[in-house]
Amino acid sequence: MASLDRGKFQDAWLVFAIFCAVTATVRRIGSCRIVLMQGQVLVENPLIVHSLPNGSIMDVEISSSGSLRIRTRPGKEIRPLAFGGSLVDTYFKTSERAATKIREYLRDNGREPAARTEGQQKFRRCWSADIALVLGCIAGTMATVFA
Repeated sequence: MASLDRGKFQDAWLVFAIFCAVTATVRRIGSCRIVLMQGQVLVENPLIVHSLPNGSIMDVEISSSGSLRIRTRPGKEIRPLAFGGSLVDTYFKTSERAATKIREYLRDNGREPAARTEGQQKFRRCWSADIALVLGCIAGTMATVFA
């Protein structure tokens, strides 16, 4: 506050830029999930969305560290960040419950080979994180202007 009293706005812009960067990071990590859709499974990690047709999924398993792994037919291994294995996960067994739900979904919805057996990857949009990141870049620019 003392620097604002002296007319130095650089600190305020810098604090706002850091706040926005932290907010963007927390939003991206906190919104990771697995979505079971008709005919496909979406794995939304912080930056990439993996779209996996049901026919491309070979196995869903838990690693020795407690993290969820999805093995696909082309031999790839997808590790959802949402179920990465943690201290909380060892107590609540969320990765094991997620694996069970995915297996049940695949069993109930069939795994017939689709025309497209290889999954797709694309950049994940997270508007709340992206807006915070843009605001943080603007604030960082303003901090350098007031330097």
